[in-house]
Amino acid sequence: MIRDLDVSVRKQIAALWLKFIQLQNEQKYSLKAFEFILNQLQLQSLLLPSSRVDYMTWYINNYLYHREDYREALAQLSCPVTFFSGVQSKLYPFEGQRLIAESLPQAKQILFSKSGHTPLLTEPLKFARELGIFLNENSQSSTSAA
Repeated sequence: MIRDLDVSVRKQIAALWLKFIQLQNEQKYSLKAFEFILNQLQLQSLLLPSSRVDYMTWYINNYLYHREDYREALAQLSCPVTFFSGVQSKLYPFEGQRLIAESLPQAKQILFSKSGHTPLLTEPLKFARELGIFLNENSQSSTSAA
């Protein structure tokens, strides 16, 4: 567990995680907030994707090297799907997400022009609005189907 590691190692992990976040998000204010939180040992778990070193390693490798391919699993979905895509994402180009969305019968894509990989953080109002729309549209359809 990360919390069981030596403080110096935890600080190194936090510094590396901050660099990883910078690949996904160039918003200077949110990066400052991330940096502050990651430097508080008692708060690190709020921003790290896992408390386990092995899972965190898998998570980072998956993002950096794209070893997981979810297209086959996505193709089997029979429920509505909305892709929230940051136009400025360096990890997952929105064009690729568009191709996947177009291949699914009940899918649509929402573009976040000012965002990279984290539109929840960089465009929170639009994100909340679009999530609300998705939930409203689909809660009504699931209620009427019952």
